[in-house]
Amino acid sequence: MCKEPSTRGTEYTTSEADHWAADRGNTARRMGGALWVRSLRVDLLERDAVAAVSRQRSITSRRQAGPSAFSVYALRLGPGEDIVTSLLHFVEDKKLKAPFVMTCVGSITKATLRLANTTASNTNQIIHLNERFEIVSLVGTLNKAPHLHICLSDKDGKTVGGHVISDLEVFTTAEIVIGECTGLQFTREMDDRTGFPELVISSRSEKEGLHHHSSSNQTHF
Repeated sequence: MCKEPSTRGTEYTTSEADHWAADRGNTARRMGGALWVRSLRVDLLERDAVAAVSRQRSITSRRQAGPSAFSVYALRLGPGEDIVTSLLHFVEDKKLKAPFVMTCVGSITKATLRLANTTASNTNQIIHLNERFEIVSLVGTLNKAPHLHICLSDKDGKTVGGHVISDLEVFTTAEIVIGECTGLQFTREMDDRTGFPELVISSRSEKEGLHHHSSSNQTHF
């Protein structure tokens, strides 16, 4: 940076004045550029913050909905019937959109469960049970890809539980109460963060509105 030109009384050389003026101009431009860059950075940060809030709202809106009224159904299964298969058939027959298992009591002779340490890439934590168990609890959401958790008690009263994969075969009986959120709809989409298809919750009126809008925009010949 050039220093301010030396003065001789009130006079200084033309060369010194030119250098000093040029340096002041460069300094001003540099300061202006720095302020512009700083302003741009602030604008970008604000834009990213707004985008992040928008993304979070979009994610949150897909994770919650309601309130909703609900209907209640009951189902009893007999020896040899598979609980998961029977529940899926029941949901399909009744055309349920947002069903869930409220409670279940009964007994089974076998089950395939996924334990808590299992990930999408590590499926070693899956167990196959082949003995008689009392159903202590069965809960979860039902759709084309149901998410059910079960707790079982063996002949000594010891319990084991996990995510239901398949093979819940009834021993004596299974008395199941099923709820249906009449204002909601359950679907599933793959979540890259977990590696599993996770629940997507939507208002049934929103789904119907989107379907109606789509239908109204179609051209009929």
